[in-house]
Amino acid sequence: AYVASWNNNSLTLIDVSDPMNPALLAEVYDNDGTFSRLHGANSVFVSGTTAYVTSYFDDSLTIIDVSDPTNPTLLSEAYDGDGTFSRLNGAGSVYVSGTRAYVASANDNSLTIIDVSDPTNPALLAEVFDGDGTFSRLSGAQSVFVSGTTAYVTSYGDDSLTIIDVSDPTNPVLLAEAYDNDGTFSRLGGAFSVFVSGTTAYVASRNDDSLTIIETAPPLYFQADGDTRISGGAGSVRLTLEADTDDSGERDQPRLTMLQDGGLIRADAGFFGATDDFEIRTNGTNASDILLNPRDNVGIHTTDPTRPLEVGTDATNGNAAHVTAGGVWTNGSDRNSKQDFEQVDRREILEKVAGLPVTQWRYKGEPETVSHIGPMAQDFMATFGLGASERHIGTLDAEGVALVAIQGLYDVMKAELEAKDAQIEALEARLAVLEGAFQAEERPSVSFADLTKKSNVVER
Repeated sequence: AYVASWNNNSLTLIDVSDPMNPALLAEVYDNDGTFSRLHGANSVFVSGTTAYVTSYFDDSLTIIDVSDPTNPTLLSEAYDGDGTFSRLNGAGSVYVSGTRAYVASANDNSLTIIDVSDPTNPALLAEVFDGDGTFSRLSGAQSVFVSGTTAYVTSYGDDSLTIIDVSDPTNPVLLAEAYDNDGTFSRLGGAFSVFVSGTTAYVASRNDDSLTIIETAPPLYFQADGDTRISGGAGSVRLTLEADTDDSGERDQPRLTMLQDGGLIRADAGFFGATDDFEIRTNGTNASDILLNPRDNVGIHTTDPTRPLEVGTDATNGNAAHVTAGGVWTNGSDRNSKQDFEQVDRREILEKVAGLPVTQWRYKGEPETVSHIGPMAQDFMATFGLGASERHIGTLDAEGVALVAIQGLYDVMKAELEAKDAQIEALEARLAVLEGAFQAEERPSVSFADLTKKSNVVER
């Protein structure tokens, strides 16, 4: 257990393995010779082996290595006016999600988002504060909770809960502000602490002595034109299902539209023309990112796929690579789509192929009965410098290298055969000369009778 103590300006680490007998592991405190920013220690959050402590009077966030809980070690101290941070006055609550720390500061009426990927060097990502032109309910920001890409901040002075999109941590976006007596909520006076589970927020309010449970998912409602449209929520996110997209009164071209940030980000899926093609489009363009036609052909960045799967039309979107009806992946390889042609050294490629490590292996997650043979992408890139990534091998590159290596092997064998042919011709010529000389020599003639006489003599 990790306890931040306001009056003792300290962080205490407690062994609770036996909850009936908690044992002290360590205590660190302000001005103990190591730590100098724990005055009014207010909140603590532990992520992995790192503790994050906010201090109200020191306007600071102290980051501590607690991998050895008996010997906490200072990693860094970020504080208001240190040259990087300017909105940590009255640092109250801290929440850590991934590599980001979120600090709510009561005196600065603010939320500060900090990059803690290097805990020894925290970096500012963003500061939002009450009255900055976007946020108006952060007075006395007290507590912060982060769920996914959404931050929830309670504010004691504004009796409120502010909901913020932090998917881009450098540009937090206001999603909603719920506050006391806004027509919906009446028990948020002195909103103090917040906890979120799923899409439900739980807010404890000090002045109203209350717990308010808030559903943060947008409600679904029907449009006035009947059941043809369903939209979800207001503000920056909208989901619309339409059947009568041209307002003709007929149910034609049904589609699903998703909007975010007031329509700056848009995706559409449905039927857009007189054909029966189902399309997915992004960013409000009229171009199909993915298309499925009645012939069961799928197109990516093409509006007229003629094969089971077809990608793009030119060098910017896939070069019409496709899968044939027989299941063969076919790369686009039109000469007119290529440039920067260079000759290659066949023998050099052959030698590189001979030195390329090739092993048998299987992909992680595949059954043990499955295996493959091939090089590693890193070795392929280091050897040939082909493709755009050292984590992938393009089929065209592998096939091209293999073809050139075969040509190089052909060159080597042809040269060796020609050399051997020349050697054989030379030997044949020498042999002919020797045979001619041998036949030209004079030899003594011996009759059969002489041979017989000599044989009889030997027998006696």
